[in-house]
Amino acid sequence: MAIADSIGCDRTVRDFYLTSICLNELEHTYVPFQEERLKFIMNELSLPIAKKRVMEANDKCIALMNRNIDNSLSIKPSSDFENMSDGEKIFSKIIEPYRGKIILTDIWGIWCGPCVQALKNSKEEFERLKPYDIIYLYLANNSREDGWKNIIKENDLIGDNIVHYNLPDDQQKAIESYLGVHSYPTYRLIDQEGNIINLNVDPRNLDTIENIIKQIYKK
Repeated sequence: MAIADSIGCDRTVRDFYLTSICLNELEHTYVPFQEERLKFIMNELSLPIAKKRVMEANDKCIALMNRNIDNSLSIKPSSDFENMSDGEKIFSKIIEPYRGKIILTDIWGIWCGPCVQALKNSKEEFERLKPYDIIYLYLANNSREDGWKNIIKENDLIGDNIVHYNLPDDQQKAIESYLGVHSYPTYRLIDQEGNIINLNVDPRNLDTIENIIKQIYKK
């Protein structure tokens, strides 16, 4: 708020500025404010509509936090890869249980706007690709645990064919190096034998990815 104060913003402009900062943080971390910080923000805001918007966004994060998915089989522990550092070996161990099925791998992060936006379209993706019995593998990059789980909850990314990992940074980087990840989100398609398909795939373009999957099944 020092910036707004330094240029002499009036209360209305100051409120909109602070509200924008708060909403942006909540939307990018998916973690509610701690009680003392929220109290401070409410005291700083004067417009009822500004207070209402911040409270609604914060309450949404709290509701997500209170939904427990720790026992879901979709949430996988990183402990299975303890003391492993080779990206290829880690990735091979991750996909081994799903040999015989096509795997669509999504490398994403909670800090990545396009990644999160793509996840919001997952229901359409799942429905469109349902005939192909695909495993959806999500590998999170540099993502705080509670925010990571909140995004999974918000988009209902839980199911028998959905797998999530939030590995330690060094292991995630090793996998990304092996898969040749240079931007986010990045998608990789794995065939039934565990081979990486050397084609650009993106579930945001369902027509293209469905055609690629059809070609894999024809082999």
